[in-house]
Amino acid sequence: MSKLATFRVEDEQWETFLLEAKKRGVSASSLLQDFVAWINQGNELPQIGTVAPLSQADIDQHIEAKLAPVLEELAQLRVSLGELAA
Repeated sequence: MSKLATFRVEDEQWETFLLEAKKRGVSASSLLQDFVAWINQGNELPQIGTVAPLSQADIDQHIEAKLAPVLEELAQLRVSLGELAA
């Protein structure tokens, strides 16, 4: 079941949003549904005007945190492949 949602948005912002959706080859409704799903997956938007620029160390730490599970799985696969080759 789906919910019909209504909200207010400035005319100019809506027109710009419609153009963006069209450039992406999707409807405005589909783009909004994708955004809702993205937020519901735990993603967050930056607080505009309140977010300090990230330092290179912060960026590196964020990348390392995102890569850690992938690198762990890769290490496990290497061990498994090594066992198969032996």
